[in-house]
Amino acid sequence: MTASILTNVGAMTALQTLTSTNQQLEMTQDRISTGMRVAKAKDNAAYWAIATTMRTDLVGYQAISDAIGLGQATADVASTANESIVNLLKDMKQRLVAAQDAGVDKEKINDDIQQLKGQILSVVNSANFNGNNWLDGSINDTNNNGNPVNILASLVRTGATVTPQNIVFDPGQTAYVGAAVGDGHFTTQLSGGAAGLIANGILDAAFAIDNTTTAADLADALGEVEAAVAKATEVGSTLGSIEKRLGIQHDFVQKLADAAERGIGVLVDADMNRESARLKALQVQQQLGIQALTIANGAPQNILALFRG
Repeated sequence: MTASILTNVGAMTALQTLTSTNQQLEMTQDRISTGMRVAKAKDNAAYWAIATTMRTDLVGYQAISDAIGLGQATADVASTANESIVNLLKDMKQRLVAAQDAGVDKEKINDDIQQLKGQILSVVNSANFNGNNWLDGSINDTNNNGNPVNILASLVRTGATVTPQNIVFDPGQTAYVGAAVGDGHFTTQLSGGAAGLIANGILDAAFAIDNTTTAADLADALGEVEAAVAKATEVGSTLGSIEKRLGIQHDFVQKLADAAERGIGVLVDADMNRESARLKALQVQQQLGIQALTIANGAPQNILALFRG
């Protein structure tokens, strides 16, 4: 190698090596401090874009989980209220069975029946969660002509397009009352009886008995309550089914979010074991590079020895 005091090739090479080592060391320190090997688009544009898109989906999954949770709570309130209604109907049935006996005071039994009717209506109106009541007909009508409840259940991504998927539930299937007579299960006749007292259901004012009520009318009233019990049981089954489906979907969305988060981690997270080992190696290389540069910078001083006497 030519000895020159103008161009120090060895120092240039040592400097380039040290600069490269410092850059790699800085990158490794960034990965250790952030825990990410792809923190910015410049680190890996493709992985960064995928991870960014998936992170937006994760936010969506959280919103979906909240929406499903709201639906679950509403269904749970309605289901709890429906259980109370079934028990009240059983009590009403017991009173009407007792009224079949010709020797009882039917007016006193009617007092109990009217109190039970009032309690059923109170339960129906109280089955409210966050302004939503699936039992009072305020959301839809029993003829299924209104707008059903759409509970956000998932997001389907097709390229850059995201489409929401809903679990559809029609509260008209569970409405006991409505805006007008005949709009709810308990404001319309459910049985095949002919008595006028059951024409508008068990919650109508006409549904009452006294000591003049005939045996045929009493039998029709009992039949109507029996039909009401069957309808309340059907409503309970409907609510239980939607509640179970919401629970299954909630668990699925949680697992989907966990899987997406793991996928993001695979793309952008740093392997801390590997980065730790790399940091130690680069620190040693940096020290050796500094030493090499020091030696190379001292080479021109050796030229002076050639001119000493």
